Amino acid sequence: MKKHKKRAEFFAVFGVGLAFALVGGVDFYFMVGAPLYGICRSARWVEVPAEVTGSRIKHDEEYKTLDISYRYVYLNKYYVGNRYDWFRTQYYTTNFGGNGMLQVVRQHPVGTPIKCLVDPENPSESVVSREICYDRLFFGLLPLFFLLLGGTLIFTAGSGSGKSDRAVKKNNSGNV
Repeated sequence: MKKHKKRAEFFAVFGVGLAFALVGGVDFYFMVGAPLYGICRSARWVEVPAEVTGSRIKHDEEYKTLDISYRYVYLNKYYVGNRYDWFRTQYYTTNFGGNGMLQVVRQHPVGTPIKCLVDPENPSESVVSREICYDRLFFGLLPLFFLLLGGTLIFTAGSGSGKSDRAVKKNNSGNV
């Protein structure tokens, strides 16, 4: 009976640890890993002139999204881009940091000439700014706590059962 209880306890702790680790890992990837990867990838992109065609903050119930669009010409072909930077894209919504978004919108009214970086291998991919958004970066480090907690739970689930069995056997045999 005790063996079944220990096995159930192991799977419960392991399952909770796995859930925390997966959530933390996935969130960390999307909030920090992917944006930093985009910044590194775009380091060798080509800078071209562009013109802002749309600039606003979309409000969705409680969330805000930076929505900026621009058009540019690369190798005599017209393209439209909508990525301001790698941290504040149209796919990343938030309920904080509206002041930074408002500042971007005010600095980029419709018709403003700007520069954007274009991927020479895939010219439909572009970005206006490669800067790191530090408030998003630090907020994105929060999932590391969940990842570490999950990893710790997984580790203790695997190592804890053997130690407690040995300790019980030692105490029952009279050796301390």
